[in-house]
Amino acid sequence: MSDHNVTIRGSKYNKCLWDFIHIETGTQFLCGIALLLHVFAVIGFFLRTNESFFDYWDIVRLLLGIGAYILAFGGIHLVKPRFIIVCLIWLGCRIVYYSGAVFLTLASYFPDSPLGYFYQEVKPSFPTFGKSHIYNNSLSVTPERVLLRSVLMVLLYICIFDFVYKCYKYVAHEAVDEEDTLPKTIETSLSVTQQGNPQV
Repeated sequence: MSDHNVTIRGSKYNKCLWDFIHIETGTQFLCGIALLLHVFAVIGFFLRTNESFFDYWDIVRLLLGIGAYILAFGGIHLVKPRFIIVCLIWLGCRIVYYSGAVFLTLASYFPDSPLGYFYQEVKPSFPTFGKSHIYNNSLSVTPERVLLRSVLMVLLYICIFDFVYKCYKYVAHEAVDEEDTLPKTIETSLSVTQQGNPQV
């Protein structure tokens, strides 16, 4: 066993949840749940009435998420860390999105400030703002609920990002190890062949 392989097995990236589960298994579990939820959301999209442009943006977002999580699975099984980078970019975008939602919602509490004025200008351009398309009775969504949901989503995506990033580092180590092992295997095979066919 090479020193590099020992480094991988003893790396801080190969375990998660207090060394309870392997990082690849944990990442696949999280991505599997996220993928399943995205598929259910796509089904729900076609079952509900969509009226505005922002409703149709949901399907684009969901399909991008499905693609990102599928690539994460592919990157793990094929030992292609660059596939996992796509998922990391997607998660980073979601963190930025919900952080922006937190920022704008907080700005709504200060209507006399420049940010509050900007919020009041932006709000009418979103026809579905203040309504929840999840409920058929058009239940009002208060700023408090939006703020709480956005904060929770930021924390959730940060946790998922941390899992996927550690998995990316682990898979990247594995990919390097495979590249180092292949030339040695070829060299060993050639050496054995030469020993089995001594020169006359």
